[in-house]
Amino acid sequence: VAGDGTTTAIVLANALIQGGIEANERGAKSVDLCKGIELAVKAVVVALKASAKPAKGNGILASVANIAATDARLGALVAEAHQRVGAEGVITTDFSVTTETTLDVVEGMSFDRGYLSHHMVTDQEKMEAVLERPYILMTDLKIKEPKALETARRIADEAGRPLLIVSEEVSPEVVVTLLGKQGPGKYLVVHPPEYGHWRKAMMEDLAIITGGKVIARDLGGRLEDITAEDLGTADRVKTSSSYTSIIRGGGDHDAIASRRAQVQRQYEVAPPNIEQDKLRERLAKLSGGTAILYAGGVTPVEQKRTIQLIEDSLNAVRAASEEGVVAGGGSALAQIAPLLDKVATSVDGDVAEGVRLV
Repeated sequence: VAGDGTTTAIVLANALIQGGIEANERGAKSVDLCKGIELAVKAVVVALKASAKPAKGNGILASVANIAATDARLGALVAEAHQRVGAEGVITTDFSVTTETTLDVVEGMSFDRGYLSHHMVTDQEKMEAVLERPYILMTDLKIKEPKALETARRIADEAGRPLLIVSEEVSPEVVVTLLGKQGPGKYLVVHPPEYGHWRKAMMEDLAIITGGKVIARDLGGRLEDITAEDLGTADRVKTSSSYTSIIRGGGDHDAIASRRAQVQRQYEVAPPNIEQDKLRERLAKLSGGTAILYAGGVTPVEQKRTIQLIEDSLNAVRAASEEGVVAGGGSALAQIAPLLDKVATSVDGDVAEGVRLV
């Protein structure tokens, strides 16, 4: 029993599958059963959200983390990590060089874009690509030919550093050429976050955080003319198929603070709509950091198990922070079960049977 709802979810899934098979064998139509299940699930979700209590305060989040991790010390570290970087901050895991599990918080930024090709992966087990002390090229230009990157590659090669390329469009030919040069760990390509004018703003934020420049089309930028000063830097870049984390960007602290203040002023006067939401997200990325939980252990197997527990705990804390908490052990579901009787009476036939399955 993990304490984070996984056991309950498995029990419910098994009951739905078995009940659905039995209903099919009695002649019920699968399409109607699915409609009933969907109706019931929607009603349950609404009821659960209504009964959820906000997870405000570190005490509640610490309790959630402890239960999910099944270890008070791990839970405390996870709760502390979440508290220090906030909801928009990045929390990652890594192997410790000691037997102790520790927390380190560093400045960083993340966005929901991953590597363009899985052939860029450096960690096959985690399916992640990691670059140590990379140069970072940021541009809104379309990179159609390998020749366009010759200058950036030369600068990185002469410095003995890998190169992260953040670009709106990179042709398959260019990606293949980069992979063919020195394989994974040398070059990495990702798309920039957001779209439209928000993409431009986020690229500029990224440039300030990393201490580089955006090679922009509307400013007449040319990839052939860049210098090392145009490239951003970071201590580490970590990407998966869906996210990129820039850890310890090389930007000037005063410049970052100035940018943060500028975005804060825009946020304060923005109307309460999607524009304000985007500004809040940018502000969080400029303010947030990256928490790294180093999993200790006597053996690699023990360390991997610790990482699994940390990730379970992180997922539980994030869910609690975003959606609140309900009574555990399936009791919250038991309390709202009578609601489904009303839903079942509002429909007929196999659709009602689907509702009753839930």
